[in-house]
Amino acid sequence: MTLKPQQKLSMTPQLQQAIRLLQLSSQELDLEVQTILETNPLLEFDNSEHLTQSLFFNDQQQGYTGTYQEYQNEYQHKYQNEYRNEYQNQKTTDTTLQQHLLWQINFSAFSNKERLIANTLIDAISEDGYLSCNLLEIQDTLRIQELGEFAMADIEAVLYKIQQFEPLGVAARHLSECLSIQLNNLPPPTPWLSETKKLVGAHLSLLGSKNFSSLSSILNVPRKNLKAVIHLITKLNPKPGQQIHLSQKSECIIPDLLLKKKNEKFVVELNMDVIPKLRVNAGYASLLNSVGTEQETLFFRQHLKEAQWFLKGLENRYSTLLRVANCIVKQQSRFLSLGEEFMQGLSLESIANMTNLHESTISRVTTHKYILTHRGTFELKHFFSTEIQSDTGETHSTTSIKAMIKKLIQEESAHAALSDEQIKEFLSNKKIPLSRRTVSKYREAMRIPSSKKRQWTKNLTDFG
Repeated sequence: MTLKPQQKLSMTPQLQQAIRLLQLSSQELDLEVQTILETNPLLEFDNSEHLTQSLFFNDQQQGYTGTYQEYQNEYQHKYQNEYRNEYQNQKTTDTTLQQHLLWQINFSAFSNKERLIANTLIDAISEDGYLSCNLLEIQDTLRIQELGEFAMADIEAVLYKIQQFEPLGVAARHLSECLSIQLNNLPPPTPWLSETKKLVGAHLSLLGSKNFSSLSSILNVPRKNLKAVIHLITKLNPKPGQQIHLSQKSECIIPDLLLKKKNEKFVVELNMDVIPKLRVNAGYASLLNSVGTEQETLFFRQHLKEAQWFLKGLENRYSTLLRVANCIVKQQSRFLSLGEEFMQGLSLESIANMTNLHESTISRVTTHKYILTHRGTFELKHFFSTEIQSDTGETHSTTSIKAMIKKLIQEESAHAALSDEQIKEFLSNKKIPLSRRTVSKYREAMRIPSSKKRQWTKNLTDFG
């Protein structure tokens, strides 16, 4: 047996907890707080004017030194009302299309028999808003469920009522019926309404094949006026159910940080609405000094340490978040002032060097952390972008190059869509060396169609 000295790094429970708190999103942090409040009797929400257990922030860039509560009081007094509505308005409803339609039934004149039919019809409506089965199947379903015998005329009458619900065009059996429902609800003086109804009712296939000559002849509409008919169709919604389902699937984002401008400089503020207000329960903490069994004393001492570690972890989370966010904002001030074309190339390594933190820490603190700015709400990772060096030695971020491509396409001629090769040549004249394949990759990443598809859309718009 031999003894030899050895050095190695080990992660303490405190460090593991601090790292975990750092990488959690605000929603995940809420769950973590709920869990520790249920398991640790020494921690509690603080609803008083003063926190017995303070968190201290000392951020050089922020220029603020004070207690957790002092920072919160100052923030609430000056800025909170200004931003509250801006991010709370991003919350979305969880109402499904079926719930939305059933809610309208409650405010419509339906008999008990009609309600049974309506409920069965609504259950058969797809996410896009179309009836997913025919009326004979609906009739069989009602009979199988032993709800009684229902005449087809009764089912059709209820279907007609549901088709007048919002979103208009819901419960249609096919595209032609969906568009016709919406047209029938337009005011009679609407220009070209009768011609549009005729096209939608029987000639959608000709429109799909772009057979404009035949459409002009069938509708008895001059070719130059056909675009007004098609334009009326483009205003209709072919998938009315998605108006509800898209909002249901939208993610609610509450920013962790708020950007303000003070003395012509951008300054990052914590969003105090998402910071948990916690403190050590003074009553339980005092029991450490009272006479009790050794087991009771050990219980309270362990939970007190756990509470202190958790509060220290929260302090580290928010001070690090402020420190990193201020550094990012300083580097991307041109983007914030002028737009995406001025986004600078930025890496995790560069921010790590500026803040004297490890790259892994920068990655954790910028993932699922959002900042509300005058240009919108962004994840902190949005501000990082790789660099491409031009022939003149100047660097451009991939974000700024994508913005240039997007602007070029938005400003392209109405008669000729720019090909990827033409965009590549334009960037080459700006001394930005990109291959045609890279241009295509950037364009597809922005979900912009190819030049052929864009040109087809322009041609259709000429008639619509």
